[in-house]
Amino acid sequence: MPLSESPVRWPVRAFLRCAAMTLLTAWPAPAQDFTWVKQVGGPLQDDAFVASGGAGIVFVGGTAGGDLGGPSVGELDIWLARYDLAGNPVWIQQFGSTGPDLATALIADGAGGVYLAGYASGELFAPFVGGFADAWITRRSSTGVPLWSTQLGTLENDGVGAMALDGAGGVIVGGNTDGHLAAVNLSVGTSDVWLARFDDAGNMTWLRQFGTAQRDELTAIASDGAGGAFVGGVTYGDLGGVNAGFGDVWYAHYDALGTRLWLRQLGSPAEDRVTCGASDGAGGAYLCGTTLGALMGPHLGSVDAWVARIGPLGLGLWSRQFGTAQYEAVAACALRPSGGVYLAGATDGVLAAGGQGGVDVWMRLVQPNGDVVATKQYGTQAGEVPLGLAVAGLGQVLISGVSGGNMTGGGSPPPGAEAWFALDEELCDQGTTYCVASLTSLPGCQAAIASAGTPSASDPSGFTLSSGAIPGGNLGLGVFSTNGPASFPLGTLGGKACFLPPLFRTGAQSGGGTKGVCNGALTLTLQDLIEAAPVVVPGAVVQLEFWARDPENADGFLLSNAVQFAVCP
Repeated sequence: MPLSESPVRWPVRAFLRCAAMTLLTAWPAPAQDFTWVKQVGGPLQDDAFVASGGAGIVFVGGTAGGDLGGPSVGELDIWLARYDLAGNPVWIQQFGSTGPDLATALIADGAGGVYLAGYASGELFAPFVGGFADAWITRRSSTGVPLWSTQLGTLENDGVGAMALDGAGGVIVGGNTDGHLAAVNLSVGTSDVWLARFDDAGNMTWLRQFGTAQRDELTAIASDGAGGAFVGGVTYGDLGGVNAGFGDVWYAHYDALGTRLWLRQLGSPAEDRVTCGASDGAGGAYLCGTTLGALMGPHLGSVDAWVARIGPLGLGLWSRQFGTAQYEAVAACALRPSGGVYLAGATDGVLAAGGQGGVDVWMRLVQPNGDVVATKQYGTQAGEVPLGLAVAGLGQVLISGVSGGNMTGGGSPPPGAEAWFALDEELCDQGTTYCVASLTSLPGCQAAIASAGTPSASDPSGFTLSSGAIPGGNLGLGVFSTNGPASFPLGTLGGKACFLPPLFRTGAQSGGGTKGVCNGALTLTLQDLIEAAPVVVPGAVVQLEFWARDPENADGFLLSNAVQFAVCP
């Protein structure tokens, strides 16, 4: 298989095919709604992955089609740079073999440095074994000094599809091989999966190869928090079950010694695949991908996106399939430290307001229970694809990819598709209502919660929560939690307690209005919640409902419905 058809490049190839015509005639666009955004590139295609090194360190790297960090060495080179959290460059490097090379994975090493890996079609870090490409991995310090590098391959095509830290100072790396990369090859197929662990000095401690008689690919790795990893990809054979048709999703769990603990396979009659994975912080993992069928729910468009959460034993905790009538896919995901997962992908439909046409980037925040907190869509009319996603700090997200337009706004269209990377704030919106409000003692009245503004900790008075249909002449208050939504029966008029304890309360206030009429109203701001509980901080997801007196009710109170929202910086 030619290098340009590497399976790990599938999302990029698919979306660039969709945007091929618009990439040739890019239009200017306003600067995106980021804290900052950078775009770099040469005359050919350049792309970018991104990782957070902590302490204000931002690593960016990918494939360079020109001179990004030095003179070009081959047809395609590798570039790697460090920026600070304000978007200022610290250093940049460029290296490669005399042939085309690709970067396909970038992660921070947990010690201030970075791992970068991909495909090489020449002598990059060791003599080229032959075939189409070798796999390679390099580790660099925070100052860009090489700590160790390795290149391995067969006489066929070999490369890296994903990486994850093992939590013990090492890294677990995997990808595809068309040859016999491992001494013990558990496959007779034309393309197999390989998985290996390297310690902090670059020594390989174990290597596994497996597959079916058909094509099998590894495209995602997520740490299990105990030295092992969850891995996943696509198989066209019977890897962990009977193939449902075309490509099926597979995922497995390996321990710290490289022992497979379990393997699962599922699919629709159409093409399905895993594209990324992230730890869930609780011993399980989030897996994301694409489907052309009804894999995790009804089929909505030409290609749908999906996300699922699995437990340590591989059992599904929940799954969601989403999209429009157009083309959607997930390209990257990252664990949200306070719970949940960020997703990033591309669409030529409308998942949220803010799209510019063509192929746009979208980013979504999903709660640990699968609820969507917010979705953002942005781009230029020329088409964009995201590749990298990382959490930089409290309420800050890094995202990167490739663009055919000007993500920084205005100017002439670039000569080729260019790399871009940006710092964005925590996703948030006005909130999503849920749960059921109780009736009042006055017939035909139900308290209905509403929100306005943006729940930003920097302007807490600018976000209001209100509820009408309160019995006039009575008091009420806000009751809230940050521990997740719920829906438990409470009272005799159909009310629900809409969140999990512990509960917090705001001060009581008069709802005004006329006694005997449900024309009272209650209003709170984010500032009221901040003053009521120390848990209302940037990154927190709040669930709130109004409780008000209703003297004619046997219970003596009424409950509104509830709203859930994320607090922005």
